Amino acid sequence: DGRVLTREGGNQEQGDNQKDLAELYSILESKNKPSHKDLLKNRIYCAIPFEHGQWMLVKTLDVNDIKKHMSSFLVIVLVVSLLILLVAFFLSYGLASSVSSPVKKLEVAADKIAAGDLSSVVDVVSGDEIGVLSHSFYRMQQELSKLADQAHRIAQGHLASKIEFKGILGEAF
Repeated sequence: DGRVLTREGGNQEQGDNQKDLAELYSILESKNKPSHKDLLKNRIYCAIPFEHGQWMLVKTLDVNDIKKHMSSFLVIVLVVSLLILLVAFFLSYGLASSVSSPVKKLEVAADKIAAGDLSSVVDVVSGDEIGVLSHSFYRMQQELSKLADQAHRIAQGHLASKIEFKGILGEAF
């Protein structure tokens, strides 16, 4: 409901209280701010003065309407925030399980190898660092199996068997 006010309080619509409009004009003109809060009437007035300074366009806002819109906006923001939080939780849970599950498989295989079971197969296949670690773990397991077979042959008395130890073990023989 935009209104054009003059210094005398007149406006384009009839029936308004001239004194109230003149008072509103003087309040808006005296302040360096283009708005005024009327706490008794629960209204906010926003004004834009025209070029020549004799007229002012005023928009009246009802504080109760603003509060209603703000509370509905707050509800929308809270619901959207909750949805974003839930999506973030499930995405982080999925990411954490995609990393921890292969690591858990490697841990189980390492425990089996430590217990002496070299036949345990590590079946982690992925294109990331966990996949590279799994492949290295598989190669280590294969080398340990070879070492165990060679040690078993030597223990059986096959002293002429070819020994293929790598690294420090190879240098020792």
